[in-house]
Amino acid sequence: GMRYVTNTTPDGTYTLSTLRYGRLISTAAINPSLGQLGLANSGYDAHNRQNTSTDARNGTTTFTFNNADQIVSTTTPKPDTINSAQVTVSGRIKLTHLGSLQTDPPLAVVF
Repeated sequence: GMRYVTNTTPDGTYTLSTLRYGRLISTAAINPSLGQLGLANSGYDAHNRQNTSTDARNGTTTFTFNNADQIVSTTTPKPDTINSAQVTVSGRIKLTHLGSLQTDPPLAVVF
């Protein structure tokens, strides 16, 4: 079923996390005087992996996975920047910043 978790700071601001069957569905930050400060929603794929995170301010970040449940790419909502991460055959992580579509040169880093 559903479960709700709250955490309150001394100024009365609180976070309200909503979980469904143990999975985080949403988190809201709320101030009694100012109203909602932020909201984030989580989505899951058929294998129960978090594959989306939607921030009310910035939009949706999408994650894709390989068969070993490792994140192989992350797509962010900012439209002018492209980043990706790949797991190489040897198991190393290769991060690629393709840069702004208008100004930055491509950059790749392997860990």
